[in-house]
Amino acid sequence: AISACALGRQWLIGLALLRRMATSGIPMTRGTKNSILRACDGPDRLADATLALTMLRAGIGASRTKEWRQQGLPAHLELTELSLRQ
Repeated sequence: AISACALGRQWLIGLALLRRMATSGIPMTRGTKNSILRACDGPDRLADATLALTMLRAGIGASRTKEWRQQGLPAHLELTELSLRQ
């Protein structure tokens, strides 16, 4: 769903989905990061992109969670501080 937000530049819906992921314990991956930042692309969306990065930081270490293991996600998809800086 966040990928669709990126394609349509639906930053507001993307941020709402990111919040829901955070509160529901849904693992955030590098793909999540790329999509939400694409949705928030543009000079007038800097504050939204900063908010997205703050929420994404909460997802660091997700590979240690039960939810990550249940979804069978590979470790290389995990968000890291380094991947958030790139």
